[in-house]
Amino acid sequence: FPGAKKRMQKIKKKNGFAIYSDYGHHPKEINAVLTAVWHHKKIRPHVIIEPHRYSRMQYTWDQWPEVLQHNKVFIMPIYKASEAPIDGITTETFIKYLRDNNVDAHALADFSKYVPDNETICFSAGRLSAILEEYFV
Repeated sequence: FPGAKKRMQKIKKKNGFAIYSDYGHHPKEINAVLTAVWHHKKIRPHVIIEPHRYSRMQYTWDQWPEVLQHNKVFIMPIYKASEAPIDGITTETFIKYLRDNNVDAHALADFSKYVPDNETICFSAGRLSAILEEYFV
């Protein structure tokens, strides 16, 4: 639907590769998008995730490795969305957990330094959404 934004919205090409923006911030949403991309394009895009809310991360913690196991993943700082931090739920512990569960996960503190070498989908519902609109539009 051409009027829909933030659902596999092509932002632009950078370094010869398309970068898409998607509102997904729950593992089930992200899994649905990645599955659709695999079935439609037969590619495993790089994934940039800005985790959304400490409480959501706490409740979905164990779902992430299975969803992300086939992709190179870049994790931005957790978007707290006015929540207080929860002990043990940090960007660093999330990346370590993913790596410990065989996910190719990397920290990405500054999106402007990202240089794609593959198609990329950015999943965000916080700061990254605004950055994508400013940076690419």
